[in-house]
Amino acid sequence: MDAICISKRTARRFILGRQGLWPGRRWKGRQGTARALTECEAVQEDPLAVVARSHDIALHSRVIGYRPEYLERLMYGERRFFDYGGGLFIYPMSELPYWRVHMQRRALQRHADFVSIPPEVFEEVRSAIRKNGPLGNRDFAERRRVDSYRGRKDSALAMFDLWLGGELMIHHREGFQRIYDFLENIAPPAQAHVAPEKAAEDFFARKHIAHLGFVREGSWKTGVEYYIRRKISPAEARQWLDGWIEEGSVARLRVEGWPEKLLALGEDVPLLEGIRTTRAMRRLRPDPVPRELIRKVC
Repeated sequence: MDAICISKRTARRFILGRQGLWPGRRWKGRQGTARALTECEAVQEDPLAVVARSHDIALHSRVIGYRPEYLERLMYGERRFFDYGGGLFIYPMSELPYWRVHMQRRALQRHADFVSIPPEVFEEVRSAIRKNGPLGNRDFAERRRVDSYRGRKDSALAMFDLWLGGELMIHHREGFQRIYDFLENIAPPAQAHVAPEKAAEDFFARKHIAHLGFVREGSWKTGVEYYIRRKISPAEARQWLDGWIEEGSVARLRVEGWPEKLLALGEDVPLLEGIRTTRAMRRLRPDPVPRELIRKVC
């Protein structure tokens, strides 16, 4: 299939639109916050607050009337979203079965990255949470000190690693401190199972493109490898992409003036082709915003 050629302006509008930034904020209130988190595929959290925390700034820029308590309720009250990963992103809880494949594979790589603490520390942490319920690192006194940006005590690294491996989830936060509990005590029953491995890999191969809007064909493999926690050979990557392109799940793009070949989701092709029309703007579901503002940003 030949690559679809688009202008830089179309590319800019498409990326901003997929991220809820064009043409203006189109979601509102608590339910709008849930829509924004879902449509954007992932929103990164950050504990630092210069003006405000970065995830609150990101949501405020997309959601009319956004309040930080909306996010806290969606995540820790209603359990519709969860936060996960070294980069700490917020994902829909409906994705958890696929992430559990990622988590299980990551657990098999324990100690391979930065965690190197005695196995008995992990069991001490498990036993304490079983006995006392949700706990944070402050609840573990007189622990061995460690030199890591992930924590200053061995209990902090143990909980962080058990969280990456899917045994623990974040129950809630006190300030920005994580309070952990076992996954089975937090995840809604409908999302607590582990997806089939092939389904999870296909899900992440799609999500990598969906999150960014479009990706360079040459870097697609590397991005997917992070999600599925295994290496992909060039031959496997080519077979994977060729099959998806043949069936229309993925489309090749070219942007005027850009040398790279790009990949987009097949479902986004009609939006790309009609991005300048009124029909395309309606698909993005914008809230009414002044036309002069749209002209300024586009």
